[in-house]
Amino acid sequence: NKNEFIEILKKMIDSLKIEGIMYISFKNGIGEEVIDGRYFKYYTIDQFIDIINSFSCLKILDIYITTSTTNINEKRNWNNFILKKLKK
Repeated sequence: NKNEFIEILKKMIDSLKIEGIMYISFKNGIGEEVIDGRYFKYYTIDQFIDIINSFSCLKILDIYITTSTTNINEKRNWNNFILKKLKK
């Protein structure tokens, strides 16, 4: 869920050195679902930007969208973020 994701994101940020770079990618969408026993939480780009902006130590360096090609039956867009940790 979103609260658990925020806690995980905090741990990822804490593990980065100042000026460290982080890459995050996730399926674009709204909501959540379980597929083959795996939990998926979807965010739109705007939703994820709001989450990132809640951390004053993160700067978005790049955002881009890719399309999944691993499953012919499911073409899904992925949101990709490159983030940088700034001084606290």
